[in-house]
Amino acid sequence: MLDPLASPIARCCKPVSIVCRALVLLLGGTAVLAAGCAGASARPVAFETREWVSPAGLRGVQILTEHYDLRTTSADTVLRDVLPVFVESAYREYARLIPPEQPAGERMVVYIFRNRQEWALFTRRFAPAHADTYLHILSGGYMDQATGTSVLWDVKRDHTLALLAHEGLHQYLARQRSGPIPAWLNEGLATQFEDFDLEGYRPVFRPQRNLLRKNSLREALSIPDSMIPLNKLLSMHAGEAVVRTGQRARGYYGQVWITVLFLQHSPQYRDAFARLLDDVGTDRMRDNINAYRATTPEAADLSDGEILFRHYITQELDDFEDELRAYARRLVY
Repeated sequence: MLDPLASPIARCCKPVSIVCRALVLLLGGTAVLAAGCAGASARPVAFETREWVSPAGLRGVQILTEHYDLRTTSADTVLRDVLPVFVESAYREYARLIPPEQPAGERMVVYIFRNRQEWALFTRRFAPAHADTYLHILSGGYMDQATGTSVLWDVKRDHTLALLAHEGLHQYLARQRSGPIPAWLNEGLATQFEDFDLEGYRPVFRPQRNLLRKNSLREALSIPDSMIPLNKLLSMHAGEAVVRTGQRARGYYGQVWITVLFLQHSPQYRDAFARLLDDVGTDRMRDNINAYRATTPEAADLSDGEILFRHYITQELDDFEDELRAYARRLVY
């Protein structure tokens, strides 16, 4: 689920359709789209486009790719053109970071509605048990864990693509790693895909440049007692941040973004983090959490998120937090 208070900032070609036209070959009703500008090396993406009528009776299009079933009522034709290559390129990046452990199976379903009104109407019918939480989102969308479905609305092209990449990571994990994943890790990984350049229609992700998260983190660092303590951050659910307003919610996403970024790039922690990513969402991870809880008396009152961090990364949370904040200040100032 994404920060409800602001849309991610992505950096794209302007406009995509003019800067770089992709090659389209029609093969028996199926299009094959070559990703990237002239000279760019990327595998072509095959897709099929059909007419689609939304549950509210609005006309749109359905785009079928290898891994995705995209259904949209957005009027942005350039966005529609970008979608097949964008989502399949993002999928390859997710799989590179966290290799799949399950067959691809059925296509993952993504809805992109024309506006928030359509989105809210669909959400009340589609996920009534969680609608109260989802409807706190003011700009963006969500990935419904129970169904593995992303439900977004068009918040202008670059922002919509960034939302799609963020929720796509959640969707990939829900499909490939079926076990529960602590929110700090799930959301922190998703924020790594919010900022990108487009080469043709293919995203090149720039996690260190994420301006939205940098700005939120800078604000949190500048306000006394605004940073969420690490042990609390490791225990929070994303919904706790979503239903809040103000800096606390923005700061949550900024902090999980910087935590995962630091773990990926720190020479001291990156190997341990790689081992964590190998096990994330698997029975191995669950077994390690259970074993830690059983053999460590003080773990009785700890959340799974904190136990996961202590087992795979470090027991010295205070030292890590000091190093993390120093890294954050160097990056955002």
